[in-house]
Amino acid sequence: MAGVGRTPRPRTPRRALAGALAACAVLGGPAWAAPAPAPALVDGAGLTPGSKPVEITTGPDGNLWFTEFNGNRVGRVTTAGAVTEFAVGGRPVGITAGPDGNVWFTEPDADKIGRITADGNVVEFSVGITPGSHPTGVTAGPDGAVWFTEPDKDQIGRITSDGIVTEYLSGITTSAAPIGIITGPDSAMWFTEPNLDRIGRMTPDGTVTEYGVGITPGGMPDRITEGLDGNLWFTEFNGDRIGRITPTGTVTEFAAGITPGGHDFGITAGTDGNVWFTEPDKDRVGRIEPNGAVVEYTQGVVPGGHPLGITTGPDGAIWFTEPDGDHIMRVDLGPAPTVSAADASIPAVSVARVRGTAGSPSSLGAMLYEAYGRGEEQIASVTWGDSTTGPAKLTLIAPERYAISATHIYPHPGVYRVTVTVTDLNNSRRTTATTDALITPAPRPDRGRNRAS
Repeated sequence: MAGVGRTPRPRTPRRALAGALAACAVLGGPAWAAPAPAPALVDGAGLTPGSKPVEITTGPDGNLWFTEFNGNRVGRVTTAGAVTEFAVGGRPVGITAGPDGNVWFTEPDADKIGRITADGNVVEFSVGITPGSHPTGVTAGPDGAVWFTEPDKDQIGRITSDGIVTEYLSGITTSAAPIGIITGPDSAMWFTEPNLDRIGRMTPDGTVTEYGVGITPGGMPDRITEGLDGNLWFTEFNGDRIGRITPTGTVTEFAAGITPGGHDFGITAGTDGNVWFTEPDKDRVGRIEPNGAVVEYTQGVVPGGHPLGITTGPDGAIWFTEPDGDHIMRVDLGPAPTVSAADASIPAVSVARVRGTAGSPSSLGAMLYEAYGRGEEQIASVTWGDSTTGPAKLTLIAPERYAISATHIYPHPGVYRVTVTVTDLNNSRRTTATTDALITPAPRPDRGRNRAS
C-alpha cells in the first residue's frame, strides 16, 4: 500500500488512513466453516457521495453506526438499510458503543472525543487531551468509562461520561504509536503498537504490559478484537497476517490463505465462532477459523471499494464499510452450520458476549441453529451468573435460524458467567453455550461539569 512504510516515527491517523483509503463459540459442534453468501450492498439512501465511511460499530439502540472521514459526519444505518447522517466537528475515525447508552467516536485531526446520542445530539470533548495526540481507536472500558489511543503521543486516554480525561503514558515504549484498542476478556484494555510490532495490555489503573514475542518484525499490528474463543485477535497491516494473543501473552500468527498485499485492517468476531477481517487493497473480506483456516470473499465486494471497518451487527450479520465506494455492506452468515455427523438433529447455539451497565437492562444476543427448523419445539433459558435464571425468547429470523433474546438487570458491576440452555419440550435433548457478561458501573449523575469544546 503506497505511503505506508516501516519508519520508526509514529504513524499518524492521517497517514494510516490516507494509505488505507488510497488503495461466540459454537457449542455442540465445531466452528461453522460453511461458505457464507456473497456480501450484499445495503440500500444506502442518505449516504452522501464522497463521505468515505471508515469505521463501524453496533450501537446500543440496535442500529449500526459509522464514521465518515471525508464527510465530517457520523452515520446511522438500520438493519433494513435506512441511513441518517449527523454533522460533527471534524473527520471522525474510531467509533464504539459506550457504556452510557451513547455512541462515542474519535476526531484525530481535531484532538477530540465525540459523543452522540441515539437521536443525534453531539457533544465534543477536548479539555485534557494532549494537542497533537490524534485520538484514533476507541472502546468501552470495564469501568464505565471510554478508553482511546493517542498514537502520536504514545498514550492511552480515558474519558468519563461527563468528559473528564485522564491520559496514561507510563509503561508505553516511546514511538509505539498505539492505534487499535479493545476491552479483553480479563477486563483489561488491549491495544496494538504498530511501530514496535507489539501488543499492549493496560489494566484500569494504568499498569502496562507489552508483548512482542511471536510477532514478525515489520508486521505492524493494527486493529484488534476479542474473539469468542476468549483470546484477542489482531490484523497485521504490513504483514498480511492475522495474529492471535492469549490473555497471558502467547502469540500465534496466521498467513496461509491470506492474499499478499491486502493490508489487513478491520477485524471483528462473528456469531459463527470465526473472526472476520478486511483486506482493503485487494477488495476482499476474510474469515479465519479458530484453527487458522482462512477463506477470502471477493464476489459481491465492489471493485475499488476497499473494505475497511468491520463489525458484527445486531442481526448477527457481518457489516463493513467501503470508503472508496461510499457503501455500507452486509454479509449474512447464512443457513445453519453442520453440527454433528452422527446426529444432525442436535441444535447448535452461538452466543455473543453480554455488555451492560449495573442497574440498567443488559441484553443477550444468541442464535439457535436448528437443522430441521423445529425451533418452536425448543425452550430457551438463561442462567445469568448472579444466582438468577430466567426464560429467553426464540424468534424465527431465517430458515433454520432462531434469535435467542433476553434481558436482565445486574444490580452490581462485575464479570459474570452466562449460560444459555436450549431443550426440547420433553427435556430429552439439551444444548448449552456460555459467555461472559461484562457489567460496568452506572455512570455518575451529570452535575453540570461537562467540558465540551
